[in-house]
Amino acid sequence: MRVLLLLCFIHLGINLDAVGESKAQCILIEARKLIGIKEAPGQNNRGPEVDKLILRAGGKPGQAWCGWTARAVHLDCGCPAGGGMAMSWFVPSRLVKSIMPGDVFSVWNKYLNRIGHIGIVEQVLPGEKFIVTIEGNTNGFGSREGSGVCRLTRPTKQLYNYARWWQ
Repeated sequence: MRVLLLLCFIHLGINLDAVGESKAQCILIEARKLIGIKEAPGQNNRGPEVDKLILRAGGKPGQAWCGWTARAVHLDCGCPAGGGMAMSWFVPSRLVKSIMPGDVFSVWNKYLNRIGHIGIVEQVLPGEKFIVTIEGNTNGFGSREGSGVCRLTRPTKQLYNYARWWQ
């Protein structure tokens, strides 16, 4: 089936790189729509919009939701996706060294001794020393236990690795 689809794209003259790039653009568009979603006051990982987002991605309300945010966006764009657990996004076949908008990044948590938080790369700033991100379950300080979907600027030296699911 995959070969048939590839042949179909070739026959129709569709540029497969452009298809991937349009999926990356879709991820950015959909992620931007989520900026500002907040947990309900006094509720950890809960709130009407947060619950809806987690459910849409296949999770259970009340779970940590950075991974569910990335999953919802990828599924909305017809891309394969990791699960709700942050570590599930970083399988060897998806790891990349060069960062591009639409990629997923991870933050290593030394207390958990594992990947503890993820988000979506919105922009790579010149020199690749910083990236602009869109992240669920964070705050203005970049916490993994935040209260909303935020746009942040992070130094790349803080980040553990990157994965690409849109190609």
